[in-house]
Amino acid sequence: MLPRTLIPLALCVPLALIYLQVQPVSAAQQRETESAKKTHQHQSAARYIAAKYGPFRVICGRLELIRETDAMSPNWLKQVLADHPNLDRLDIVEGPGTVDDIANLQLGRMIREAGLKTHVPSHGSARSGAVELFLAGKERTMESGAEFAVHSWRDDYGRQAGDPSLSGFRKDLYLDYYTDMGMSPRQAHAFYEMTNSPPHLSVRWMEANEMEQWISQYP
Repeated sequence: MLPRTLIPLALCVPLALIYLQVQPVSAAQQRETESAKKTHQHQSAARYIAAKYGPFRVICGRLELIRETDAMSPNWLKQVLADHPNLDRLDIVEGPGTVDDIANLQLGRMIREAGLKTHVPSHGSARSGAVELFLAGKERTMESGAEFAVHSWRDDYGRQAGDPSLSGFRKDLYLDYYTDMGMSPRQAHAFYEMTNSPPHLSVRWMEANEMEQWISQYP
């Protein structure tokens, strides 16, 4: 029978010395380390966990607009404010517009009635109908780098703001909205004409400083 292979004694001594140099970790230290690790994991996860409500989300105590609005959006806002009554500001992060102009104007009035501030961060974009939502803020702020875009509305029949066959019904809806948001009739007309100057399939881009000139004209 062949003998089992033995580890030479010369190798055992250095290994023993290495193991003797390892300091034992107390149970308290181990618990503290594990607790710190879990706290860090929870904080990291919180950055990615958001409560979603249609076009809105609540993340880290902030209400954000992240996609276009539709006929259900007023109901979503009502729900999010019921679930999070301490929210006081809407950040327009990604506001591509709306597929329902009437509901969008209703949504803006709800934002004003709730006393929400509106804000467009440096990486944010308020376009088309999202501009009306921005105007609804009790206070309206924006950061350098925020972008805005406007163009003519278009109805279900493809008619646009400049169509001579249209009555003034839809125009009056916007003028009433702008005056409800605090603009004078003269300011409302000027803003309406500016936002509808490009055709529907075109766009007028504005940086924060240009939008600031418009919103600074009314309280």
